[in-house]
This record gives sequence, C-alpha cells and structure tokens, in this order.
Amino acid sequence: MLSRFLRALTGALHRSFGLYVAQPWAESRIAQKTAAILPPRPGPARAIYEAAARQWHSAGRPTPITTPLDTAVALWWLGTPSVERLGVDPLVLEHLRAQSAYHERSNPQWMNRLLRVTTWCRYCGERWHLENVSQCTNCEGEFAPCCASEQLTTRWANGNHVCPRCTKGEIVG
Repeated sequence: MLSRFLRALTGALHRSFGLYVAQPWAESRIAQKTAAILPPRPGPARAIYEAAARQWHSAGRPTPITTPLDTAVALWWLGTPSVERLGVDPLVLEHLRAQSAYHERSNPQWMNRLLRVTTWCRYCGERWHLENVSQCTNCEGEFAPCCASEQLTTRWANGNHVCPRCTKGEIVG
C-alpha cells in the first residue's frame, strides 16, 4: 500500500514539476531491464591486463616476472561474471599461463601456499586465510567477508565491486 502511494507521489512530482525522484523499490527492476538491453562494459582491470599482455607479446614473450599474489589476483579476475559474459582476449590467457608456469617452476605449490597465508580484517581484526579474502586488482587491498558488505557498496559497469581504498580497481576472489 505504501509503495503504491510512493509510486503515485513520485509520478505526480515528475509530471507536475519535472522532478525525478529516485525510486529505490524499482532500482532492481530497472537494473535488470538495463542489463538486458545494454551490453556489459569492461572494467579497468581488463584494460590493465590486456595492455600487460600486449607489452609482453611485443617484447618477444620474455619470462614474466610478477609476484605470486599479482598472478593469483589476475587468475581470480578470470572467474568474475563480467569476464564470463564478455570473454577474454586469448593473449591475456597466454600471458597468465606463462605467469603461472613461471611460478610453478620456481615453487611447485605456490598457489596452495599463497592461499594458506593468514591475514586479518583491517576493520574488525578477525583472522582469515587468503583463500577467503577478496582482493583489489589495482592496490592489493584485502576485503574479508566479515566486513566486506559494509565496505563494498559501489560497482563498476561490468558488475564487479569498486575498491573503496583506491577507487581504481575491481574486487575479485
């Protein structure tokens, strides 16, 4: 009953005064309709990973030297819904395979060891293994599940969360 009244009121304000009043009860429907009409747009991580892959390719595909965490974050980015919808450049996949192979040669259990690293939530202090913590693709900010819903409030056009720490990266993992 109240939502019907609010809808009528906002419609009257728009018709009478040309005012647009945000309708939070309708945003999920609007977002669903918009997502169905507009193609998803890539986020900033895609541009960074594609540029790195092109640079690696133009340099003759040398052994990529990245940290295990950087490689893991890039691999986690591959599993995001935006990448699943938009696809990924095959050159990016080759570059990430080369990074993974480099780490596998130098430390065969690199991913398992990385995932077992213990970290703490910077907001409440709760302990977590890295495998349970989301990461920023830009600043390596960590977001534990205990407080992530309070921190991660905005999204990029591709659907991934915006990093509240640097406002430039996507939250993955």
